[in-house]
Amino acid sequence: MTALLPGVSVGTVEGRSIVEPIRRLLPGTKHPEESRFYEASAVDVDPLTKTLTCRDMSPVTNSLPEFTLAYDRLVVSVGAPFNTYGAPGVEQHAYRVKEVEDALA
Repeated sequence: MTALLPGVSVGTVEGRSIVEPIRRLLPGTKHPEESRFYEASAVDVDPLTKTLTCRDMSPVTNSLPEFTLAYDRLVVSVGAPFNTYGAPGVEQHAYRVKEVEDALA
């Protein structure tokens, strides 16, 4: 939860108390073979064949850095850049805290 990240920075909140492991969100938690998590970037989408071409961007790469996945439904969820709302000095003097790793730095 992003609102609690400043508390992690100053030590009033434990980082592990606001992090949710991805494996709990996967539908096949009771049967791990039903769920997969890929750390990759999408490089191409083919809506006609319902396939997604991905490139492995993780620190632990496999032998096939580019791979194709079939999908039933595709959700595109992109992040957002930091908004400084035009406040002077923010770019030069502020810390950006978006993830637990940022709060612990």
